Amino acid sequence: AEADGCPATEFPGNPNGADLACAGLTDVSGRVLGLMPHPEAFVSLYTHYDWSGRLRTKPGTPDVGDGLHVMRILVREASGGEKASPIAAKEEL
Repeated sequence: AEADGCPATEFPGNPNGADLACAGLTDVSGRVLGLMPHPEAFVSLYTHYDWSGRLRTKPGTPDVGDGLHVMRILVREASGGEKASPIAAKEEL
């Protein structure tokens, strides 16, 4: 989205050129997910394009990438595990 909240149609707000500025889709049940940002690609800090910069600016940064947290939430929800409120899920990220 742009700073004003409108859908971004051009780079950098829409870096992949997705139609309707859409990053993800679900079916009506919410259990089928198509997600463009590919959180599974960032399960380790070292797969981030600026991993060395993150370590320089924040020494002690965990080796775990943000994508692993997203994937854990998806697996938990898809497997019918303990349901978390949207606020708790956001804090988990």
